[in-house]
Amino acid sequence: MRQVIILIKLCVILLLMVASNSISFAQAALEKELTQYASWQSLGPDGGRIRAFIQDPFNSNILYAAPWGNPCRIQKTEDKGNSWTEISLIDEYVGCFAIDPNMPSVLYAGGRYSVYKSVDSGRTWHKYTIRNAFDIHDMTVDPDHSNIIHACITTEEYSDYFCSYFRSVDGGQTWSKLHVMSGQSFGSCIAVDPTNSNVIYIGGNDYPLIQVFKSVDGGTSFSNITSTIKGTRIYDMIIDPSSPNKIYVATDYGIYRSADYGSSWALTEGVAYGYKLSLHPQDTNIIYAGYIDGIYTSRDGGVNWNYFSNGLYGGECSGVLVDGDSPNIIYYSSKGGFFKSVNSGTDWIPSNSGMRIAIVKDLKLTPSSPTTIYIACQADALYKTANALSEEIPDMVPTWVRLPEFAACDFICALMVHPQNANVVYALEGRG
Repeated sequence: MRQVIILIKLCVILLLMVASNSISFAQAALEKELTQYASWQSLGPDGGRIRAFIQDPFNSNILYAAPWGNPCRIQKTEDKGNSWTEISLIDEYVGCFAIDPNMPSVLYAGGRYSVYKSVDSGRTWHKYTIRNAFDIHDMTVDPDHSNIIHACITTEEYSDYFCSYFRSVDGGQTWSKLHVMSGQSFGSCIAVDPTNSNVIYIGGNDYPLIQVFKSVDGGTSFSNITSTIKGTRIYDMIIDPSSPNKIYVATDYGIYRSADYGSSWALTEGVAYGYKLSLHPQDTNIIYAGYIDGIYTSRDGGVNWNYFSNGLYGGECSGVLVDGDSPNIIYYSSKGGFFKSVNSGTDWIPSNSGMRIAIVKDLKLTPSSPTTIYIACQADALYKTANALSEEIPDMVPTWVRLPEFAACDFICALMVHPQNANVVYALEGRG
């Protein structure tokens, strides 16, 4: 009798195990089915903070953009910014691009600690770490030798920071540090004479002053040519390709111009300052200087300037460029995204379609209005849509409105909406 009871218990245990396993298998199958058929719809908004962009010198329809973020989600357009596609990831913040002027499928990206190289138009990247690099600010490929790359890099050594000139002679695989700016300093920009690649200029901030250096021997040695340039920050530097004796430097004190290869400098009038500079490809007397939510333009080599801001937002300019084939088209980037003008900078429109790069710090649905959503985008602003989550048209892409900026609203970290009034919103600002 005892044996019968034991057998019955064993059978019960086995039945429970089979049932339990059947339930587990069923749950796993259900989860797999749900995962297989689950789908997500992107609601937007398009755009987000852009740190750098560059245009293909052989095909002006193609541009690459590096948004803020780690990893950096590299964006590409093949129709002059009308639509964008994410093509690859780089596992560092990217602050600058360089492109081989002889082979545009070869692209370089400057990260925080490494240089990345692509030989297939940005689809895949090879990483080359630079010893002691703290930030790679600017790079350019030598116009005469594609394997030579020049870079302005801030290096960290013994708890101090130095603006350093680096050079690679093997296409970015190895790098040599050839010059260090005296004193604690941070790198900013580099420019190479397009008619003589032995002439190199670098600029940096040796707190509390700016310093500009020049080399005439390919970077082996440099001399200080700062002269009368004033300010505490230098942002950009460009050389006139048709007259390389003309150089422009953008600082927080103003825009300086040299007509004698940097031997002397004159402060231009009528412009506050510019973060990024660009020259008209056919008429280099036309200059563009990207500012804060606007752009300065000069048509006489920097003697006189006009200011335009219609349609621009997002704070300080992170890039400005005149289209290589259609010089009435100007591109501009900021924390608000990528912008395009088709009338030489007078008016601007966002050109971010498909560029889903915004970093959303908070999202709030509205209890009194189910189709209304507020979001806070890092380093940008607040956005609102009133036509999201529509039951009648579930696949409809909502229309987003960028709300007016207030205080330092690019660092909103939390939102709350009044439960009875969708128009009453509370925001908590702070870096946390």
